[in-house]
Amino acid sequence: RLFRAFRFLSEIDYVVYTASRAVLKLALLVVLVVFVSAIVVTNILWDNADTEVSGMYSNLGASMWTMFKLMTLENWIGTVERTADAKPGILPFFVCFIFVASIAIMSLVPAIFIELNLSDKEKAEQLRVQREREDTYKTKERVLKQVFKMVDRNRNGLVSTSEMSWFLQHSDRVNQLQAAGVATEQDMRDAKLGLFDLWETKIEEFDHRDVELSKEDFLSGVMQSWGTINEKTLWRSITGTRKQLREL
Repeated sequence: RLFRAFRFLSEIDYVVYTASRAVLKLALLVVLVVFVSAIVVTNILWDNADTEVSGMYSNLGASMWTMFKLMTLENWIGTVERTADAKPGILPFFVCFIFVASIAIMSLVPAIFIELNLSDKEKAEQLRVQREREDTYKTKERVLKQVFKMVDRNRNGLVSTSEMSWFLQHSDRVNQLQAAGVATEQDMRDAKLGLFDLWETKIEEFDHRDVELSKEDFLSGVMQSWGTINEKTLWRSITGTRKQLREL
């Protein structure tokens, strides 16, 4: 429980900011409703023959205070009945006001906290996905560094398109990484497809001339092919099909 409390305190600034913004919006809405309704009842009841009623709505400030008390349902039946006796036609207005101000607006309070809770869960989910994506990319990068060493046959710290072509024709060597427990079968498949995608891009870009890439260019070139999970699934299908067509 203590650790949970500390975890909550680490996000207290976010909670306070979000809650304050939501409450401020609600407060502005309440003021607007009270202000507009106060203008209406002041124009109608400020000169009423009943001195008690006219006193409650004698000016804008008094009317706003009266309408605010009605919104909190503080002795609202007595106030509305007294006002309706003095001005019978005003009753539908008060019924609408009670419904809008007391029921509809006050119902927004739990809705605000529900929204905060949903926002918090959404934020936590986004952080989880981001951490998962970072962990996946770290794993992929570690695998690609091993693949780079295998592709670099002359050990000069660079890989050429001819070396990549040779490796693609003997890509069964990369299975050694899976056998050693360095990578999974899916990692191996993505590495092969990413290497093929990079090789095809470079031979088209340089008109089949043999060019060399540094380790950084190699890693960024292969990993650039990988996007989100949905994009990666589509990329695997398309690149796998292109690779098979090349081998025919």
